[in-house]
Amino acid sequence: MEINVRLEEEKDYRRVEEITRAAFGYPDRVERGQIGCPYEHLMEPS
Repeated sequence: MEINVRLEEEKDYRRVEEITRAAFGYPDRVERGQIGCPYEHLMEPS
């Protein structure tokens, strides 16, 4: 398996949001896991 690491580009934004929503967007995630917030896909790096 080959893995390429690169900086996120503007063309990647939609797909990254979809992946983040799929990973963190299940119902009651915050309540059940007691961690995180439901808005990870809206966070911007600092």
